Amino acid sequence: MGEVLSRKAKYLLDVGIYPGDPDPWGLIDPERFLVYCVSESEYVIMDNEARTDPELTIPTSLLMTPEFELGGWYAQRIRELRGMTSEEVRKWRKLQCDSLQRMGTPFVDRVVQLLSRHRAFLKDPPDYARPGRFECDRLVDGSYKIRDLVLAYQVSVPASLVENPKFELARWYEKRLAQTYDVLYDELSATAQEFDVFRLLDRGELSEEDCQLEDIVRRVYTPAPNAQFLYNESHLFVIELNGQQIPAGTYPALQ
Repeated sequence: MGEVLSRKAKYLLDVGIYPGDPDPWGLIDPERFLVYCVSESEYVIMDNEARTDPELTIPTSLLMTPEFELGGWYAQRIRELRGMTSEEVRKWRKLQCDSLQRMGTPFVDRVVQLLSRHRAFLKDPPDYARPGRFECDRLVDGSYKIRDLVLAYQVSVPASLVENPKFELARWYEKRLAQTYDVLYDELSATAQEFDVFRLLDRGELSEEDCQLEDIVRRVYTPAPNAQFLYNESHLFVIELNGQQIPAGTYPALQ
C-alpha cells in the first residue's frame, strides 16, 4: 500500500502558500515538506524552508478525516508559532486565493488505483481492464469494502491490512478470488446430481420401450432437411429439397 497518508499530506502541503513564505509564487520545491508517521496516532510535518520552526505533530485522526483542510491547519500553526500580526495575516490571505483542498479518502483512492492498474486477475474476462471496474468504501466499523463490477464480486478488507504500508493488496485480492472460486466449486459439486457414466453405457440390450424412446429422440434431434416450400391456404408444397428442384406437378403436400 505504501505510506498513503504521508503521500497525500505532502501533496496537499506542496501546493499551498503559507505565512512567511519568501517567494509565494516561486517554483514548488518537491523536497520542502517531509511527512512521516511516528506512531499509530501521530504524524510529524517537517518544513525545510522554515528550519527555525519546530517540527509540527498532527493526530492521525485528523488526516483520516475526509473534510480536514490540512493547508489551513498548517497555516494556522505557522501564524501561532511566529506570532504574526493581523496585517501580516491579511497579506497572506490575499495570496491564498485558491480554495483549500481537503484530505478526502486517500486509502479508498489507493485501493482503487492499485487494483485498477494490476494485470488480469484469476479467470478475468476479456474486458477486465474496463474503466471504473473497482469501487471501494470505508465502512462504519473502519473496514473497507471492495466491489469488482466486472466479476460482480465484493469483499471486505480489515483496516489493519489496508492501512499497513507493507500490505500487498493485489496479491491478497488474487488469493481471495482463488479461495472464493474453490468454495463455489465445492458448493456446486455438493449439490450437483452425480452419474456413473460407465454404468449408464453398459446397460445391456434395450427394451422395446427404450428402443421407441431412442427413435423419438433421434427424430427430434435430427436436423431438418434444407427445403423450400410453396404455401396455399391449406397446404405446404415442397418445391426444392437439399438443393434439388422438384418437377412441377409432383410436389409433395404437407397439411
